[in-house]
Amino acid sequence: MKTKSKIVFLTLDGFSKTGGIQSVCKSLAFTLNSISTKSNNVDFTNLSLYDDVADYSYIKESNFHGYRGNRVLFSIDAFKQGLCSNTIIISHINLIFIALIIKLLNRKSDIVMLAHGTEIWRNIQIWKLYFIRIAVNIWSVSEHTKDILVKRHNIKPLSIEVLYNCLDPFRNASKSLNKPEDLLKVHALSAVQPIIISVCRMSQYDWDKGYDLTLCALPKIIIEFPNIHYFMIGCIDPSELTRVNTLIASLNIQKHVTLLGYVSDFDLTKYYRLADLFVLPSSKEGFGLVFIEAASFGCEIISGDQDGSKEALMNGSLGISIHITLENLVHQIAKSLRKGRDILSRRSITNKCFHQYSQRRYESKVKLLLR
Repeated sequence: MKTKSKIVFLTLDGFSKTGGIQSVCKSLAFTLNSISTKSNNVDFTNLSLYDDVADYSYIKESNFHGYRGNRVLFSIDAFKQGLCSNTIIISHINLIFIALIIKLLNRKSDIVMLAHGTEIWRNIQIWKLYFIRIAVNIWSVSEHTKDILVKRHNIKPLSIEVLYNCLDPFRNASKSLNKPEDLLKVHALSAVQPIIISVCRMSQYDWDKGYDLTLCALPKIIIEFPNIHYFMIGCIDPSELTRVNTLIASLNIQKHVTLLGYVSDFDLTKYYRLADLFVLPSSKEGFGLVFIEAASFGCEIISGDQDGSKEALMNGSLGISIHITLENLVHQIAKSLRKGRDILSRRSITNKCFHQYSQRRYESKVKLLLR
């Protein structure tokens, strides 16, 4: 009889907060839960340090344990689970110490670490780096992150596998790609009015997302498209809100910009449909889940070319990656808007995106990596 494989997925959080890493954790939890459900030879458990409960549409309740920030209890249970597990997957480098102890207790265990972006690009303590080099397999979200791990941290390429992120397992292709009538009414917009959006967290630590540059591009864009409107979506810190509003006022573009802050997933899907153009000239994306979310609704997309964004955009199949300068951004926004809104083109982008980033395809890759 084949020996059962036991997988433990250790996360910081996946269900109590929103963000790129949290979305990755939810998708991987769903996938591991799916694999264990379909096989009698795989057991799976997800221990989450900061979550209390999960969304049980993603994972069986019996497979999930939340610790509400209780580090001691989380660590004890992680060590216990690790003693009898074949594979331990950690969602973040901040869990590497627990992985190290598990490896000392269970030498036969395989340690896997997810590598997203800036959290792994920056300087790493020597002891962590030594352990990663000798005992950890890495699942990187992009070739870009893999290259940084190899070149900056001298990690062997053979210990790194690229696992591109996937769309949310419950994301389906929208039947309609037209602009939602209710949003047009709420914001007093016309159906032919050019709309651009960005989706990202906004704080003093997120200036590399490029939303300032997009704001600075607007005065020149307005000359050709005088009724353009820019929706900035995402949580924004109070001090950053003040700074951004000051910048908007200094550029005299108040009537062309709306800071929406956080919006629900349901409403976000409407704003993706509303947008003619998704613009986020970021320079530090490990991958950029928001790009494939935008592509799943057929948005034309402009990203930077200095990070993992261009991989998310399939090197040009789903959008345009530009060298980030104000002049380049103005040129590309204007060029994209001149083409007008093409429903057939949007549907083509949507289809490519769902083909490349489906959960089914993601699950197949995870199965291969677990062998």
